[in-house]
Amino acid sequence: MGEALRLLRIFYGYKSTELAKMLGLSQSYVSELENNRKQPTLDVLDRYAKVFDMKKSTLLLFAESLE
Repeated sequence: MGEALRLLRIFYGYKSTELAKMLGLSQSYVSELENNRKQPTLDVLDRYAKVFDMKKSTLLLFAESLE
């Protein structure tokens, strides 16, 4: 999941600090997610999906395709 979140952030051109602010999360938590040290909750996945303007299911399928 972390790789998918990182790739989407880069694709959309956000710095991790910018994205963290948009998500209402700390930059360190976003970094932990992107480095697979933590797994996102459903609430956090919802936030990412909204920021990236996609359905949560699309986000999950993208992450699965990278495994």
